[in-house]
Amino acid sequence: MIWKTKFILILFFTIIIVNASAQNSQVMYFMNLPQNHILNPAIRPVNSFYLGLPVLSGVYAGINNDFLELKDIFIPGLKSGSNLTFQQSNFDLNKIVDNLKDHNNISANINLQLLGLGFTVGKDLYFFVDIIDRIETESEFPKSFLKLFINGNDQFLNQTIDLSGLNLKAQYFREFGFGFSKNITEKLRIGAKAKLLAGIVSGTLDNRTMSLEVNDAFSRTVKADASFDISGNTWITEMNNDLNKNNPSSLIKDYALNSFSNPGLGIDFGAVYNLNKMISLSASVTDLGFINWKDDLKSYKAKNSFVLSGLSLKDVVDQNISKNDLVNELTDTISNSFIENSKPSSYRTYLPADVLLGANLNLFQILSFGVLSSSKIYFGQIKESLTLSANAYIGKVLSGSLSYTAANYTYNNFGIGLACKTGPVQIYLTADKIPSKWSKIYIEKPDQKFLTLSLPDRWYALNLQFGVNISFGKMGNKKIDKPMILLE
Repeated sequence: MIWKTKFILILFFTIIIVNASAQNSQVMYFMNLPQNHILNPAIRPVNSFYLGLPVLSGVYAGINNDFLELKDIFIPGLKSGSNLTFQQSNFDLNKIVDNLKDHNNISANINLQLLGLGFTVGKDLYFFVDIIDRIETESEFPKSFLKLFINGNDQFLNQTIDLSGLNLKAQYFREFGFGFSKNITEKLRIGAKAKLLAGIVSGTLDNRTMSLEVNDAFSRTVKADASFDISGNTWITEMNNDLNKNNPSSLIKDYALNSFSNPGLGIDFGAVYNLNKMISLSASVTDLGFINWKDDLKSYKAKNSFVLSGLSLKDVVDQNISKNDLVNELTDTISNSFIENSKPSSYRTYLPADVLLGANLNLFQILSFGVLSSSKIYFGQIKESLTLSANAYIGKVLSGSLSYTAANYTYNNFGIGLACKTGPVQIYLTADKIPSKWSKIYIEKPDQKFLTLSLPDRWYALNLQFGVNISFGKMGNKKIDKPMILLE
């Protein structure tokens, strides 16, 4: 049904337009949560033992981009069968073009903590174990390439556009992490985590060189030395067969028992330094690592030269073609321009490294203030964000955080975190980079009524995380050992 198709399209755009900027929600960095060691392995938790309930210990989804807004895609408040902005003849495409950067990124992350375990040995030595399923997608588009696709050939006639900055990568892997933290001096605590990585599915564009020459108003010639490499197609097929046969036991087996035929390694390390009883500083580097993809390989090599049509989003706005015509033309041309390689080679992908710098001010027994800087690396480009937070700790029961983040050229992102502990059971929820302004979108249904959705006007990013922990036991020397949060 048409209205259901539109609903799915909106959900698709909502996911694809946005991207993750951190492996976990930055709100939890200053909260009373054992999972904050994932952001900095030197942070010591309050309790001497914690167990994250399998699968429920930590579920994270992050979405983020740095050039598109949902209001560029959908028209807020319009009750019409056509509420996509580029389907309106009076829509100004320069509203999108004006937001373009030299390097435009879109990505999305999903993490599922299958197991979390932490325990104290001796006075201040702390060990932890994490098993996490991670899905990461990253893409980068040069400014000139997007301008060409949006407004067409006219402004680039007889020019050659460099597409060496066009990059695509998606990978699904399982992380087995083993780490520790320990006080080196009374004021300095260090931590590190080694990671064994098992690659499950991957697809990546190996763009060695690529350029596009605009011939005339109707054609473009692409010259490329590039390939698209894939690993894990058999695993996807097996999972689909299990779903189609409604075989849950086989599905769980195929999901859980992936091999180490695509091995990788990684490392996190960090430090926390107490200037005095009120002020502490911290730093960490996470996700320094790689995966070697060797199993179930396929590779598609681009032809040395191939021709693209001159169709663009402007043709849809001018109603010269439909959006389906544009999509079909691009899909057909690209699929016909890549040839399968009969002897694919193994390849390597890297994790997006993240550098965190933090400072915390403990003013009262129940209140602290923190600042956290993140520098994340995508395809050699550094993406910065800065988070300010106020953090409250009410006895042994509640821990909360309110935050403000400047990221992706936006300065109206707010966050919240809440953790509630009853006995040994702790339940937590965090959300950061929450958009401040929302509008209603209407989708026409067959009965001439409308399905109403509330979507943010400026949704560049959103990170969500929740989980359930079992924790008990107290740490000694808490004011020294746990500087990044106010302790019980």
